Amino acid sequence: MENKKIIENIILHKKEKTYEGIYYDNMIKDLVFDYNSDNDDDIIYLNNASLTDTKLDNNLYSYGYVMNKNAPYRSNFMNLLKTKFNNNQVTEDMLLFINSATYWFDRDHKLNSFDLIVYPDSRNNKLVREIISSFNALLRSGEALTYYEIMKNLPEDVIFDEQLFKSNNMDLSATEQQAYIDSIIQNKNNLEYFSIRKASKQQVENREYFRNFFNFNNAEAEEAIYKLQNTNWILVVDDTFTTGSTIREIIRNIREINDICQIYIFTLVKGYDGNLDRYV
Repeated sequence: MENKKIIENIILHKKEKTYEGIYYDNMIKDLVFDYNSDNDDDIIYLNNASLTDTKLDNNLYSYGYVMNKNAPYRSNFMNLLKTKFNNNQVTEDMLLFINSATYWFDRDHKLNSFDLIVYPDSRNNKLVREIISSFNALLRSGEALTYYEIMKNLPEDVIFDEQLFKSNNMDLSATEQQAYIDSIIQNKNNLEYFSIRKASKQQVENREYFRNFFNFNNAEAEEAIYKLQNTNWILVVDDTFTTGSTIREIIRNIREINDICQIYIFTLVKGYDGNLDRYV
């Protein structure tokens, strides 16, 4: 969709729709974009005021729709949204959901002010690719964005921070600590261990101790590192910001290269507005 058409649709949408929300209907197992009334079960309120701009840390900001924590079926909502994109079952409402968020972000923060955009491996995530496409459609004539895709490392290359785990679990004996660490290291080499969809309780509880999740695409690594070292404004893009595990690791990678740049996190949906100081 061309830039002008996106903006025209958003303006028309804003004029016509007073009440806006998305909820998950458990009876029909589908997303419902309700333009007639607000209700407590809305997972996302679509009006512009619900797009939040949050300072998480020094030089670190988060932007996106905040999930209603009291709404039921939040995980169903995100899983279905991703599934529909990956299965090419996208509706106009879904596209408007994305295009509205990117439009207001560009209006408030100007996409062309960012030196580069970093996003996680999107080969199996068409929702992230659609967000990137929406950003590109908003560019003015002659403008261009620099993108770098950050890739997941193989499980055997992921590092478990044993010292941090031990210092945070002093209530366990040395034998208990080592047994737990051995179990984690053995399990992490399973290819499914870091799948969010199949995440085990052990993996979720200990995500903060894992390092080296991501790296830049080998073909672009040298160029990406050079640009990161010499940039002032970076935009990190992902579909969701819930536990913050993916975002934390991406931010950590960036901070190891450049610890003074301004970083904005754009996610379509976020359920996390906490401070990331201990992770970056």
